[in-house]
Amino acid sequence: MSETLAPAVAAEPTRQLTARIPESLHKQVRQHVVDQDISVQDFVRAAVIEALNHKPTD
Repeated sequence: MSETLAPAVAAEPTRQLTARIPESLHKQVRQHVVDQDISVQDFVRAAVIEALNHKPTD
């Protein structure tokens, strides 16, 4: 995921989001971010942006 935030959004104050996920999914996320050399925060932010931008096909 190489989603970059626009400068105006990057400067915006942030809020914390807590989500409970299965342990197996957590392990997969941790392994992915280590493999990609990114933070969990950056990974989740990009995943949320991607999901919100996704346009479902009818």
